[in-house]
Amino acid sequence: WGSRDLNPEVARQYNVGLTYTHTSSRSLLENLSFSADGYYNYVKDKIVAMPYNMFFWTMVNLGRVDIWGLDATLDMAFRLASRHRLLTTLSYTYQKAVDKTDPSSVYYEDQIPYTPEHSGAFSLAWENPYVNVVFHATGVDKRYASVQNTKTNELNGYIECGVALYRTFRWKLVDCSLRLDAQNIGNKQYSIVKNYPMPGRSYKITLGINL
Repeated sequence: WGSRDLNPEVARQYNVGLTYTHTSSRSLLENLSFSADGYYNYVKDKIVAMPYNMFFWTMVNLGRVDIWGLDATLDMAFRLASRHRLLTTLSYTYQKAVDKTDPSSVYYEDQIPYTPEHSGAFSLAWENPYVNVVFHATGVDKRYASVQNTKTNELNGYIECGVALYRTFRWKLVDCSLRLDAQNIGNKQYSIVKNYPMPGRSYKITLGINL
């Protein structure tokens, strides 16, 4: 849908990054890992997907898009006691992706559709001999449903939170896992696609068997 003669993207990418890792068997902080990547992409014929509705998406080329971005991730593991660990992960993404096709256009240097400038995720898990517990959250900044960044095309940012209980066990020489999830515990009907709010709170049970 959209352009029947879609061109492939051609990109020049420049990236610089760093990583740091620390491990210790004697301190409370058992493991720490940090990574960060900054980048600039010059993209010709950027392919952008814009939903016509929930079932049909329009694929179009944007002549030129400049992308400045930063990805950062922090992982930490704490040893609380024997067989008790606290695991935490924090990630953040900044992405300024603007349309630089036509300087005379009204949407010149506007953020491209459905691309938030800021997004991130967080999780905190307690591993123990009984039932593991995890809390997780994902958030995104405002986005736009069109190439033109106007108030009518704006989608509000959101944070979705969830909790889960999970356990692995062995039953008759078979490795099994059981997980109970409560998703979107705030029961907020945020929109990923304009005019189509997502479901509210939901629950899921997952049983895994490794033969």
